[in-house]
Amino acid sequence: MKRFLLILSAALSIVSAQAQDAFDKMVYCTGTTAQSGPDHWAYILFQPVKLDLLGGKTLAVYQQSGNSGPFALKSVITGPQSDPSVIKPLLARSLPLGQDLAQLESSITAMFQDAVPDPAIPLERKLSAVIQGTIKDPAKRQNLFLLARQHPAMALILGQGAALKLPNTGSFTMEVRLRSAAGQDEAVLGRVILNTAAPLVLPAPGQPFHVTDKTPRGHLHAQLRWATPDTLRQLSLSQYGFNVYRMTDAFVLSRGYQNNAPSRAQLTADVVAANAIRINRLPVLADRDYDAASVADPANTTFFIADDNKVFNGGTAFVDASNHWYFATARDILGRDGAVSQGRKVTMCDRIAPLPPTNLAVTSETTFAAGASKQWLRVKWNTPETNDASGFLKYYIYRWTNPDQIAVNQRTLDPAPVASNPALIGTVNHVAGTTSYSFDDTGLPGSPVQPANNGITFWYTVRAVDDSSCQNVSGNSTPQFGVLRDREGPPAASGDVLITCYSPAATFRSASLINNPTADQSRSQIHANLLAEATTPGLDEKATAEFWYGSTLLGIVAFKMEPGATALRARLLHDFDPTLSSIREINCYIRTGSGKRSAIAFMAGQLAPTNNATQTASIVFDASVSTVNQPASTANECGNQHEPSNPASDEPNYPHVVFAPPLTSREYKIFRRVDDGDLSLVKQGTYPAGTLAPQTIPDDAVPATAAEICYYVQCFDEHGNPSPMALLGCIENCAPLQAPMLATIEATGNSASPKMKLRWFCPPAGITRFEIFLHRASGDYTLANAGLSSDKAAHPNFQPFNSTQTTFDFSIFETASLQSLAAVQSAEHSVELPCSIGDVSRVMIRAVGKGDFNNRCVGPLSNGEEFSWTGSVASTAVDVPWPARPLPPKDSAAFPGLTPVWLNPKRATLGVGLPIGQFTMSDRTWLTPPAIGPNNEVPQTIIPATGSVASTLRKNADLAAKESGPFAGSLLPCVLFRYQVPNTKYPAVSGDVVQVSPMLEEIAHQTTAYPSSNGGTAQAHVVKDPFVAGVDLDPLEPEAVTVLALDRQPVVRGAEYKYLFVRFKGRTKEIDRIIPATGSITIP
Repeated sequence: MKRFLLILSAALSIVSAQAQDAFDKMVYCTGTTAQSGPDHWAYILFQPVKLDLLGGKTLAVYQQSGNSGPFALKSVITGPQSDPSVIKPLLARSLPLGQDLAQLESSITAMFQDAVPDPAIPLERKLSAVIQGTIKDPAKRQNLFLLARQHPAMALILGQGAALKLPNTGSFTMEVRLRSAAGQDEAVLGRVILNTAAPLVLPAPGQPFHVTDKTPRGHLHAQLRWATPDTLRQLSLSQYGFNVYRMTDAFVLSRGYQNNAPSRAQLTADVVAANAIRINRLPVLADRDYDAASVADPANTTFFIADDNKVFNGGTAFVDASNHWYFATARDILGRDGAVSQGRKVTMCDRIAPLPPTNLAVTSETTFAAGASKQWLRVKWNTPETNDASGFLKYYIYRWTNPDQIAVNQRTLDPAPVASNPALIGTVNHVAGTTSYSFDDTGLPGSPVQPANNGITFWYTVRAVDDSSCQNVSGNSTPQFGVLRDREGPPAASGDVLITCYSPAATFRSASLINNPTADQSRSQIHANLLAEATTPGLDEKATAEFWYGSTLLGIVAFKMEPGATALRARLLHDFDPTLSSIREINCYIRTGSGKRSAIAFMAGQLAPTNNATQTASIVFDASVSTVNQPASTANECGNQHEPSNPASDEPNYPHVVFAPPLTSREYKIFRRVDDGDLSLVKQGTYPAGTLAPQTIPDDAVPATAAEICYYVQCFDEHGNPSPMALLGCIENCAPLQAPMLATIEATGNSASPKMKLRWFCPPAGITRFEIFLHRASGDYTLANAGLSSDKAAHPNFQPFNSTQTTFDFSIFETASLQSLAAVQSAEHSVELPCSIGDVSRVMIRAVGKGDFNNRCVGPLSNGEEFSWTGSVASTAVDVPWPARPLPPKDSAAFPGLTPVWLNPKRATLGVGLPIGQFTMSDRTWLTPPAIGPNNEVPQTIIPATGSVASTLRKNADLAAKESGPFAGSLLPCVLFRYQVPNTKYPAVSGDVVQVSPMLEEIAHQTTAYPSSNGGTAQAHVVKDPFVAGVDLDPLEPEAVTVLALDRQPVVRGAEYKYLFVRFKGRTKEIDRIIPATGSITIP
């Protein structure tokens, strides 16, 4: 079908009494011709500016042949039409004009699907429904109005167009007239001259211009706009939109279209052959007209159409760096292409920026040459993961003086300004297969140097550049900073620890005779009232007063609040021998609850009563406590013992660390070590540069238990360089120790060797050892081979017994340290001591901390117990029978050679071990044996990984044949028991069987690379089980290592024990058999 156009368009206004030339009354008329076979057709399009301007009006189309002669009425038009029987012939009439009814139906369905009752109904019924449904909806009627510009059938139905078959070829003049209801013409709305012999083709638009978008929005697609020449702008009424065509670079070059645009016929042929693709489905409507200069303005981001090859609608994305050509044409009112524009070559560009580099770090590097050091900053990073098909090309490294500059740079991803940023200090090329990179900031303009830039912070970022055609640049990595610093730290600080203790004092106040007429007149003794009265805070009811007459102790009395008194008093009433001529040499000591004893206070003068019956000698002493705050290193009555609370108010006392800062330091850290534990940070802080004044720092979180506490200080300069760690001092924190609870003393031994067993209960926290106070009626107590110290007391050493005024001269013996007594600390303690038959012994016990006798923290005395050996007492315990089931068999032959071994000389505090297996370490230098820990921890057992851990255990062949699993035939699973047997030292024992291990089902271990003596590592099984250890027992065979089950429970020196293994069945955990160990062991 051939279509030709000769057009004269007009814009005339409808006659109106109000305003005949008003713009909103205007109707635009234009026209063209089309050829369908041998016939020629005229198409007249007339559209009003205002939507409803032609509503209800009748138009007439007249035709004149040539340029003269009469006009003949050819068509009367009313609209819009909504009757399907009228619409159907109008659809048929549009076909000679080139109307594509399928395309029209598609547009109607897409735009008005909610107005179409049934998608299967014919097109004329769909249009009828849409037109009727939009009568009261201006927005939808506007859409129909726009469709009339694209589809001539729609213009005919809406009454905005006419299709007339022409009688012959030649020139024709068409007039559109407004007709009254009576059929009279009222005005000419437009006149169009058509000539079928001289078609007019719309001029070509300007060459397409590619609007570059360097953001991810511009990824692999072209954005185009073009200029509208004046010749095309003058024919705008005959044009409706543009078409844009894409051709491959190879095809354009093969046809020479890069120099000469294709003709309309060539373009049509190329489209049919699929060498040219129209990228727009609907007409491209330009929202503004550009001229040749303004269309190429790069600052203007407006574009008319974008082409991504419909990647989101089933198409395939363009390939990065692929070249494509674009050509534009103007569409006439029948959608036909005008002349083709010059082509524009566009290179498709990957615009997805890579991810930023990861794990950025800035380190300070130092080298030494010729006795001088050189320090610089090194930037390190890792290659990020890829987020598209592109790889990496290089990396940009930036140096910043403050982080705010980074945010400004982050705003652009354009490679050009990124590469020219003045903060860019270097480029590192990407190397395939390499994921870690570094860059040294040295020798460059502005590189940090010493000493000028010491302490100045420099920030660094890195950006990745991909290897796409546009070389996209990532955002900045996470910024990291680096600082050049002076690496020489300040000297060690010096100082001390300030402690608080309370020093008691006794002072003589007065001595007088008091007359008491109501006294017992028959009394002959000299009656004395001895009183010590607290005059200062700090004494509590744990404090005591000792009253002496020369070298004779009269009594020890605790302070208490008497009725009506305002201060604590300790009062002793004592009757003296009436033969004394006077009372003198009455002396007094004050002892605090923490055990500190004052200096002696002497009575001044003497008292000579004249009537013993009515006179009382009143002797008064003042008792006071002074608070001592002093360095722990100062030698005085407090030593290094710190009392953590005020005994009168219970307010806390904190030790204070005092140190003099080194001149160049700016920061400090105080560390604390409790007993033999690890260092822990207590306090840290800063002070101004040049500070020399001593710093006093309280430890307000001191542990609540009694312990030795050592304080350390480390200072730092402004660059963070540390001083040596300095020990300031150690103190004994005299936190309250628990009072032991002494059980009833038990008779042990026999008449030939009578003994008494002391058992007491006291939590071991903070306790180093115990002091045992012993008194016996027959004289001083002496011990030999009892595991205790010699008598520590200076006699006479009178102490009140059971908080009464009755005192006895006690000997004081020390136990060994708790740590040496047992590997596992317990709250139950015991000792067995010799005694005499029929003699009365009195016993009290107290806990003490570290330090020497009379110079350490002490706890309160326990309750007192009296004891006289009269022989063993029969047990009153209820005899509980064994459950009514068969006893497990006793099988000593299943695992011969289970002989207990005392291991403490071999391996720290392992206690007793019983051999359950063996392995050979052929090369003793192969694995590095672990050392015993600083606190006598159990060293690890290392087994070469040439076999399993289970393979080291002894196996019984008969049992192994009946069982399965890695431990089949071994002692496991089992529980270890022991019982004490009589010997010369302990002839009478309870015979109780005690469990000393948990259920041993497997041996806990870890298979790992372990350090070897040659500097490398080797695979080994590292035993993590506290109840299993490997020990080389035979020095003649150092390669043989014995695997032992351990008894870690406390034992008594000199006691003799026997052991039993109770073996269980692996699946049911029923007892399988009891296996006695061979022989016994006596604890050395």
